[in-house]
Amino acid sequence: MESPPPGVDDVNDDASSLTAAREGLMVDERNVLVLKDVRFGGGDDEGVGRNRRRIRIRLLERKSPKIVDAFKEFGRNGVLGTFYRSEAVPEVGTIDNYGGPGPPYALIQATQNGRMNGGRMPREFAPMVERGYVCLIGEGPDWFIAIGSHHEWGHGHSVWGIVEDDESLEVADAITRLPIRHEKWGQTNVTVLLEKVSFQYGIEEVGYKRI
Repeated sequence: MESPPPGVDDVNDDASSLTAAREGLMVDERNVLVLKDVRFGGGDDEGVGRNRRRIRIRLLERKSPKIVDAFKEFGRNGVLGTFYRSEAVPEVGTIDNYGGPGPPYALIQATQNGRMNGGRMPREFAPMVERGYVCLIGEGPDWFIAIGSHHEWGHGHSVWGIVEDDESLEVADAITRLPIRHEKWGQTNVTVLLEKVSFQYGIEEVGYKRI
């Protein structure tokens, strides 16, 4: 006998479980990496609130201390960074040549000016990647924000932060709707931004977990 399709209550339960897991990771984590002046969508002089957005990332210092230390240094020094790859959520049933969903691959990818403190980063906390997780690519320095969950990748990426609020996730989602071009990196079809999205790192300390 086939199982019935999931109902609204099942979907809500899944969302609640995911939210609880994210909040559980953020408990007692006090440092927030702020991507300031995330610029897209028009000129710099008009509509500043529209064109200069922020993404707040709660740093998982207890889980990935060495990676977090490198990004805290970027924040303290006000290092400049850019998003250069933008991948929307793939249509249901889309399968790539590796057998997983995609392309596109539901992420936005970034790098920064300057080297990471300590050079190559070690592998640290590597759970299944969920929406809003912030992950290092290999040993760095590039990284991405997951726009969708990526259980198909298993435990392949070190997670060093979590996008901490809905407003920040909306900014990340908006980047996936910007104009792109298609490229092929090795055997992987990717979508990159026609115009890179710049930002500046900053660091804040909070006295409690934001809900």
